[in-house]
Amino acid sequence: MKTGLVQQQTTKLSLTKELRQAITLLQYTSFELTTYLNDLSLENPFIDLHEPTYSPTQHHRKKVRSSDQQIDYDIAAPDAPTLEEYIQSQLILHPIPIGFQQTILFLIQNFDEQGYLRYPIEELCFSSSYSTEELVQALYYIQSELEPVGIGAGSLQESLLIQLRRKYPKAIVAQKIVEQYFTQLAERKWDLISKALKVSTADIKTALELIQTLNPRPASEYKKAEISYIVPDLFLEKHHGQYKIFMNERSYASFSINKDYLSLKNERIDQDSANYLKLKYQEASWVKQSVEQRKRTMVKVTEAIVTRQRQFFDKGVSYLQPLTLRDIAEEVDMHESTISRTVRGKFLQTPSGVYELKYFFQSKVRSTNEQEISSVRVKELLSDIIKKENKQQPLSDQKISEMLKRDHQLKVSRRTVAKYREQLNIPSSSSRKHM
Repeated sequence: MKTGLVQQQTTKLSLTKELRQAITLLQYTSFELTTYLNDLSLENPFIDLHEPTYSPTQHHRKKVRSSDQQIDYDIAAPDAPTLEEYIQSQLILHPIPIGFQQTILFLIQNFDEQGYLRYPIEELCFSSSYSTEELVQALYYIQSELEPVGIGAGSLQESLLIQLRRKYPKAIVAQKIVEQYFTQLAERKWDLISKALKVSTADIKTALELIQTLNPRPASEYKKAEISYIVPDLFLEKHHGQYKIFMNERSYASFSINKDYLSLKNERIDQDSANYLKLKYQEASWVKQSVEQRKRTMVKVTEAIVTRQRQFFDKGVSYLQPLTLRDIAEEVDMHESTISRTVRGKFLQTPSGVYELKYFFQSKVRSTNEQEISSVRVKELLSDIIKKENKQQPLSDQKISEMLKRDHQLKVSRRTVAKYREQLNIPSSSSRKHM
């Protein structure tokens, strides 16, 4: 064994600056793209910006179906700072690098109105240029250093635990209850918790009173950081039995190349000015190509989604088919990450309403006869079963699982039933008994 310098030739993939820019523009929402082009126009003289002109009142006013909630067109902004603005005011006082601040602000943009992290770190890493380590460090900093205390959690349980650890570090009993016996806490099984923790019911009562002072929606007092209206990026129209996809060209700013500077570029000028104009012209041309490529990709991906979900558009939500990013990626011959970036924050206006493109990607549930249906349909069946149950003897998750198999030939485990029930904000059987 000895040390020394060795030359080694290897091949590897690397992204050019232009390709990185194209990827970034693809994942931008219309609002983010407009903001980006507006900032770029201030430093690039070749860009003549044309502001978006779309108004939701020009089209049907319908509910917007997101991947996890319904949003109405009329979203009035209260006179309060956004969560992002409040975080920015704190970061000014924190001696941390600018790059780390940008990572924190990226995460904040992925919080919902209650302050919870919408997507898993792995998914955010997959659809952005940040590494898992960078996002994990930023999320830990948010949870441990910034206010409001409790934001950045992935669940109510995690949020309450963060609040207890930061506000009441000596409240060990309360922390153990939330961390280890959260389900029993929700079901009010005080005796069980008391025996498990070997503490008196008086201590449990004190801990409960402390837990009740916590905020289950830590960011609810802050204005949602979004535009005033949900503006569809694409339109779906039906002509002679066939569906057609159209880009909403007025949903984002567009630009043209400034002719005055274009002519100046060909005149005799000093070398520094010539190099500057050449660089800015190349930048403007590449951005224009990237924006056009973004449009083509969005239309192509949306057409594939509509084709796969044809029954949904013809017959309604009960006919929503199981669909994954890989299914669409294989159909349009693109990478899954490209599909993920394409559907991020994009909305499609259809004859039945406005839907977030992510809404059409549903997990699969297999039936006993090896057929597949979407998780949305299973949730509908689950909700219907609970509505019809005897309120004096509510059905357990295991019982619902057995009914889905017996009556609908669906293989859904007890844990999956519990997960879907929680996503529908339906309490457990013991809690429903008191309703």
